[in-house]
Amino acid sequence: MKPIKWNKAEREMLCSQLRDGVPIERVKIPRRKREGIRRQALKLCLIEKTRHRAPTKEDLLLLQFLREQGFNAKEIAEMGVLHTPRRTANAIQKYFSHMGLVDPIRSTATKNRKVWQNGELQRFEQFLVQNSKKIPPRQIAKKFGVAMTTVDQHQRKLGVKSTFAETMATPFMKRHVRKFLQERSKKVILRFEEHIAQREKLLEELAEILRSKKASRPEDRRCKKCGKIWLKHRKFFFHAEVKMPKRSVWYFTRICVICEARNRHKKRMPRYRRKYAI
Repeated sequence: MKPIKWNKAEREMLCSQLRDGVPIERVKIPRRKREGIRRQALKLCLIEKTRHRAPTKEDLLLLQFLREQGFNAKEIAEMGVLHTPRRTANAIQKYFSHMGLVDPIRSTATKNRKVWQNGELQRFEQFLVQNSKKIPPRQIAKKFGVAMTTVDQHQRKLGVKSTFAETMATPFMKRHVRKFLQERSKKVILRFEEHIAQREKLLEELAEILRSKKASRPEDRRCKKCGKIWLKHRKFFFHAEVKMPKRSVWYFTRICVICEARNRHKKRMPRYRRKYAI
């Protein structure tokens, strides 16, 4: 989300309050936070930049105590317990990092964050302008050693963000999707017996529920292939609907859906073996 630019009326309001002797900590401007007001005052040279004194041992112990009590950096910054000048939430979070009171995974990610060298950011943005429509964000991120969110952020800033359809049409994503579908198909084919057993168990549970409803209970029908008795219902046998002027008639087959699934799987296996080398 882009920051909202300061307009002329807001800048005049800031200048008038500081001219009247209001401390920067008490200056109030609609829609503006305390940190944003301070940054704007520094930018306009209305106040002098004050350097914070180094935290004392007592300050660090107080921060550790508040952290143990469950307060986060933003809440501690609003308390103003470290005296003047007021510390921001980012500054207090840095103190927590130095004291080892933050998540180690987050600390590792912060340390390994990409640091752009001289001219590297310009080359990166130039590459995005030239190749964003040809190369997907995943491959660009791998090439420059950055996160995909970084690529997405710079593409949006430069106005070269490709659509989902354009990304999926790149050769890299086509190969990636084809490989994923092949691996998934292999797993589905190899786990067919497990899947069909689970499906049969669910149908048996459904049959018990339907049989318990005596008022609307369908009649029994035996599968001519496996010999198992199911219900004459569209969940258990394939059917066709014939619509008439005043009613609809259902015509059910004599082979249950489990046997039909086994037949189709048996017919498709030779093609699957050639395609996926199973």
